[in-house]
Amino acid sequence: MKKGNLKKKREYPLIVKPANGGSSIGITVVHTKKNLKQAYDIACKYDSKVIVESYKSVRELEVAVLSNGNKFYISDIGEILTNGEFYDYTNKYINKIDTSIKSKISNIVEKKIYLLVEQLIKIFNIEGMCRIDFFYDEKEEMIYFNEIN
Repeated sequence: MKKGNLKKKREYPLIVKPANGGSSIGITVVHTKKNLKQAYDIACKYDSKVIVESYKSVRELEVAVLSNGNKFYISDIGEILTNGEFYDYTNKYINKIDTSIKSKISNIVEKKIYLLVEQLIKIFNIEGMCRIDFFYDEKEEMIYFNEIN
């Protein structure tokens, strides 16, 4: 997003973040128009490209995968238990928020995530060990693939 687009009409809340980076550095949840420029300026400290997108209150789920190319093993679905609006840098490295080894989700959602994981293993030709992260929007009953680590 370019700075000139800050005046564009938007629905809040939004999430403003650097296009590149990691560890949730430079990410801000914006609830009102008056905070948008400040969030944009923070994101610009970490990247010249800034992403502005709708913010959703979601559960953050994850699975570990171990694969040798032919066979793979998928862990139980864990959940990050955050005390903020999202799993930010402070929660990751300072407060060290806990994760639940076994998330409390329905069997239907669990099966959908495992199917997605199997597809991602094939699509990305995953070998070795990794963690795959998802967002689960309970309100809309949607599962979003976030990233592979």
